[in-house]
Amino acid sequence: MNEPTTTPIPTATKKPRKTRTPRAPRQIDPGIALIHADAAKQVAAYRSKQVSAKILATILNKRLPQLTDNDKFKLRVALDVVVTPPLQMEGA
Repeated sequence: MNEPTTTPIPTATKKPRKTRTPRAPRQIDPGIALIHADAAKQVAAYRSKQVSAKILATILNKRLPQLTDNDKFKLRVALDVVVTPPLQMEGA
């Protein structure tokens, strides 16, 4: 009769892994390192300004209208505090 024939499954052979060759540590030019440091400071300052502007917009647009007149007055008094210079020490 017709019996199905099976084909033998080939055995898998593993390929050897590639070995990494050791590299020397990277040398970064000091001038380029300064440029990167300055850029990082500028990015941090920019992000700080963006976050501050977002918080200010939230306060002005959402929170300030919700305050009562008495609370608005208290807020203005707290923000308009005059800072006096430090007094000189005696005998200095």
